[in-house]
Amino acid sequence: MKFRSMLAAGGIAAALVVATAGSAAAAGNTQLVLSTTGAGTHTSVHTGFQTNNETGLVVADANQARADSRYCNDCKTVAVAVQIDLASGPVVDIRASNVAIAYEYATNLADTCAAAYQFVIAPDLRVSFSDAGKAAIANIKAQVAAEASSTDDCLTITANVATLMDSLGAVLSDPGSYVVATQTTTVARAAAVAQPSAVAVSRFQDVKTA
Repeated sequence: MKFRSMLAAGGIAAALVVATAGSAAAAGNTQLVLSTTGAGTHTSVHTGFQTNNETGLVVADANQARADSRYCNDCKTVAVAVQIDLASGPVVDIRASNVAIAYEYATNLADTCAAAYQFVIAPDLRVSFSDAGKAAIANIKAQVAAEASSTDDCLTITANVATLMDSLGAVLSDPGSYVVATQTTTVARAAAVAQPSAVAVSRFQDVKTA
């Protein structure tokens, strides 16, 4: 596991964690994207794009992409799982689990890949996604689905998805992607805290080809 911390322009604090295996996690939201190809099946593509709103001190969500190719000839199996966990309080413990599995058995000329990406966001205030943030995330979600379903081979698909995840990380690190959830009724106060001043993003990724 590699850990790198950096300070981006505009006062955005971003922590980047790249993991090649999932860690043990407590109970939390779970996403499993399973794509299987068997005898008589040529192509199987499944994608998942999950957003969770977290409250509490611990983020313990699980994200998994699994691609299984068995007893198939000249087949292609793709699984992509993207999970965004937006914390609404001070996070003191991240127990996120993020795993990709690509498996082949008794195949000939199979192309099999799985990619799992997980983002845990901890802004300095309680927030929700802004209209601009929602639109940017929806655009990337559509591009991920299109790429996974393309005629590209698995190496190209995983490379292009990785580039899209870089774009998603930039969106999630931008304070403009959020609006502060406030109970105040004064317009002046709401405008003063319209966006958080800093957003910490932990990114976990696991990509496998068989």
